[in-house]
Amino acid sequence: MDSDEQAGERQPFILVGVGGSDASIAALIWAAGEARRRNARLRVLEAWQLYPARALYAAGRGERSLLSRDAAADRLAARVRTVLGYRPGTDVTTDLVEGVAERGLPEAAAAAALL
Repeated sequence: MDSDEQAGERQPFILVGVGGSDASIAALIWAAGEARRRNARLRVLEAWQLYPARALYAAGRGERSLLSRDAAADRLAARVRTVLGYRPGTDVTTDLVEGVAERGLPEAAAAAALL
């Protein structure tokens, strides 16, 4: 591991979970501003499941096709670029957590400076 990687691991990061709702987009914008103010990295997570659990009576059962992990990661990165654009001085990474957000986010947040 080189010194740049070691320094990057010590730099605090802010974790934000997104899911496509207006509230999660607002949280993403706020978290990017906080990361810039605190000189921290921004880590954007989205929960992903190959076979999302859904109630049989839920509307729109057929409207969302199965999304591979790679396709979901590409979609998340594109969404973050669209919302944040270019933000000088903000180191942004995107990642998927497998499963439901209620489980994946707290586990990922263990080392975060702010959630």
